[in-house]
Amino acid sequence: MNYLAVVFLSVCSVFSVYGARGSYGNRKNYMPMVKVELDVFSGNQNPWINMPMPFMMSMMQKFPPKPMNNGNNMRDLGYRGFIMNDGSQSMRIPRGSSMMLEGMMMNFFNVPMQVRQHCNRQIFGNQMNNAMYTEMTRSCQNPQSSFVYQPEMWNSNPAVQSNNNCYNYVNDIMTNTFAQPGRANGYTPPSTTGPNMQYGTELDGMVRIEPTSPNCLPIPNGGNLAALVIWPDTDYHFYRLDNDGTFSHKPGQTAARNVDNSGEMIRDPRIADRGPYSVFHCFLETNSNNVNIM
Repeated sequence: MNYLAVVFLSVCSVFSVYGARGSYGNRKNYMPMVKVELDVFSGNQNPWINMPMPFMMSMMQKFPPKPMNNGNNMRDLGYRGFIMNDGSQSMRIPRGSSMMLEGMMMNFFNVPMQVRQHCNRQIFGNQMNNAMYTEMTRSCQNPQSSFVYQPEMWNSNPAVQSNNNCYNYVNDIMTNTFAQPGRANGYTPPSTTGPNMQYGTELDGMVRIEPTSPNCLPIPNGGNLAALVIWPDTDYHFYRLDNDGTFSHKPGQTAARNVDNSGEMIRDPRIADRGPYSVFHCFLETNSNNVNIM
């Protein structure tokens, strides 16, 4: 691995152990977040998003950037790369340091089409006609959902709120039993791992599904989209896609809500602030007519 990637991953590791600080950090034991800026504008503020540090580290490990001479890069108007900031320290991914990494990161930004086209031209250059560019920049099909975000159904009655958890909510089934993956079919997970919890959900009728592209959400086959995340060796949690195109969830006995731990709308649970639930395990399909939970 090259020097730039080693330095960045070392910094990420420190953030992950001690927690990110400053305005973009989280409380102790919560997932460290990093602010990622698309470094492109001169007069206006750069577009930016918050990303979970483990997700950022994973992308850096898959597509490590190469060291760059920033002299030429920094004098340009327009796309210059990305800036990462945890609230106390910052680091750059310069333009041209990793086509795959930059192309993947670009897809998480909701920017005007002319800005996207300009950045993609700078990232991919004369590679824009190859299969990799097509895969990295193609438009994603939006999955549909029959679930309607109606938090009052889960929050207005104290008995309903306290006796139905994230597993009830993700399947849109109220059992008042604090349902557990696999319990309706006689299964008790031996430990709280992604595969164990996934197996329980599959016994209950849920189905694991995969996205056709790493930057897209998977498309259910007639059901609704769900996501399973893990607090390592401690707990699990689920999110569901609603018909407005955003995800919602119900943490334990608390109220159903449609924002993450940073108060942001959830358009993709893979890059949402999930607190200590640092492992994104998989997407699942659920259909209330075919799923049996208890």
